[in-house]
Amino acid sequence: MRLLLRASSRLIVRLATGAHRATDEAGREDLELLPEHLDQVDRWIEEGLLNGEELNAADFQIAPNIAALLLCEDLAPFVADRPAAQLARRVAPDYVGRLRPVLPTEWLEPLRATAATDGGAERGAHTANAV
Repeated sequence: MRLLLRASSRLIVRLATGAHRATDEAGREDLELLPEHLDQVDRWIEEGLLNGEELNAADFQIAPNIAALLLCEDLAPFVADRPAAQLARRVAPDYVGRLRPVLPTEWLEPLRATAATDGGAERGAHTANAV
């Protein structure tokens, strides 16, 4: 079995990479889109679709993903002061852990630029300098 796994590992990695969009390009693209996605979640909260008096299925689908972002030291500063983060803390208060910085600094530049132009004071003015 080990011999079979070793022989097929390159193919498995290649297939998994394609299936999960696990490329540098896709990662950078996802980071560039993160503020837009978080803005959408914040709008849904503002509209009452999320984080209502009674939590709904969408709350339980979205909030754990936001909670996971809060565990990432690279990304937490860009998320922490948003309504989406409040939802995540409400739905998944027991998420614990920490992912130390792993992303290349230049990958975070679009997030810093967005934080700086998006009213850094209301979305965590420390964001542009903290990461």
